[in-house]
Amino acid sequence: MRRTSNVSAFTLIELMCLIVICALLVGLILPALFSSKVKAKDHQCVQNLRQLGVSVALYVADHQDTYPQAISSRAQQTGTNAVSPIIWDLLRPYGSSAVLLRCPLDSKPPFESPQNASYYSAFGSSYYYPFESKRVVLDNRDPSRTLLLRDGFRFHTGGAVPKFGALMLDGHSRIESWAQVDELSAETY
Repeated sequence: MRRTSNVSAFTLIELMCLIVICALLVGLILPALFSSKVKAKDHQCVQNLRQLGVSVALYVADHQDTYPQAISSRAQQTGTNAVSPIIWDLLRPYGSSAVLLRCPLDSKPPFESPQNASYYSAFGSSYYYPFESKRVVLDNRDPSRTLLLRDGFRFHTGGAVPKFGALMLDGHSRIESWAQVDELSAETY
């Protein structure tokens, strides 16, 4: 006598179809997750710049509407800048912490360096203060188009166009293409 079993099981074809469907779903979801992770880091960079802008505004309010005459990093303390203060040291009493000085996307070396360090590790900040010890004269300038701080390197590489975080004099910050930052830099100096 032969026993017959009514237990149903997956066939090999059904199992392979299930694996293919799962692989397709994973293939669709992973790029979306990566994209949202990069956007979150872009947002954190913009928030860091905005908070640094608040620190600069507090400094300006305490110093008779004068912007800091400073340089961006110790690496610039040479020649005529040898005694110039570093912007981040001037802003520390106004709430500028070391956490704010690092763009979350600043993790890889921006150029060939012996230490293979990130921009933050090499210069002490991910951001660049363009005024470099010059007395800032803001007469007849549009604050929404005057660059106050920007990324030191193109950390935001969404798409084919390199992008930079930029903080304007009026306090708003955003991610801009290099061409836009270059145009704003020309208007600033």
